[in-house]
Amino acid sequence: MQTIGKSFKILTIITIVEKILSFLFQSIIASNFGATIVSDSYFSASELFTLVNETVLGAMTVAVLNRFTVLTEKTDDNKAFQYISDVLSFVVFFMLIISVLIYLSAEPLSLIIAPGYDLKGRLLLIRNIKLMAFTPFILGIASVCLAVLRQKKRFEITALRSFFISTVGISCILFLRDQNDNAD
Repeated sequence: MQTIGKSFKILTIITIVEKILSFLFQSIIASNFGATIVSDSYFSASELFTLVNETVLGAMTVAVLNRFTVLTEKTDDNKAFQYISDVLSFVVFFMLIISVLIYLSAEPLSLIIAPGYDLKGRLLLIRNIKLMAFTPFILGIASVCLAVLRQKKRFEITALRSFFISTVGISCILFLRDQNDNAD
């Protein structure tokens, strides 16, 4: 019972900090960009990576977690972790290819994502897609690691995912802040 209470406290603190950080993230966007082409292009580009994360990586996480659970229950941990090592090797290769393809296809993808943007907005969207192009690579590795942590009942660490996403988002926004002056 003591471990459940301790885990509950940790998860509660992480959740509160993440919600504050998420609010800060939205405040930074609003204060730096308002409703400009810079914020529109950022959100348009990030939707592409949300799609990859929720479809490809979501399905992969479920499959990896199920197989890893079966291996840990029916064999020794060494076989299960060898499986994870093999999966990570594949994920690194596969997601690197997806990331490179997204980077190289930024211009045609921009036409699909936001067909109504003018030239200035399109160039900014292409830049944002290229800046975020390696997100699937990083999220692919993170998804496999989070699946293992979930199976090992390390929920505190997996709860930090949103914290890191908000932190990266804030970093991107602060990096793009100077673009607002150039785009208007």
